[in-house]
Amino acid sequence: MSPLIAILALPVLIHLAPLSGVLGAARLEKLYGAKIKDPNVLLAMRHRAVIFGILGLGLIAAMIWPSVAVPVIVGTILSDLAFLVLALMTRERSPEMNKVLAADVFSLICLGPALVIAL
Repeated sequence: MSPLIAILALPVLIHLAPLSGVLGAARLEKLYGAKIKDPNVLLAMRHRAVIFGILGLGLIAAMIWPSVAVPVIVGTILSDLAFLVLALMTRERSPEMNKVLAADVFSLICLGPALVIAL
């Protein structure tokens, strides 16, 4: 197994997990610990689930085709960093959201070395 495949395994799982949110409000509420009553918020959150699925699939592609690894890893790092900054600017977070934050930190811990390997 190549080092890139090994190091990207955890970020793949982290980014594919929210894809289940596309199934609807009940799943999203369980993932994030927030009630979703507004249909527009539900739409945005389901779209977020799809985007995370795309990131996860991109990371899988990076594991198979190293030539796409750098842009996929950079995009995923930027996504994780954006969430990290926004989450740290938010004073009140649910315990579930804190778990999401921790998962993104673990993802970043893996993605930094993965980027170095891919370069």
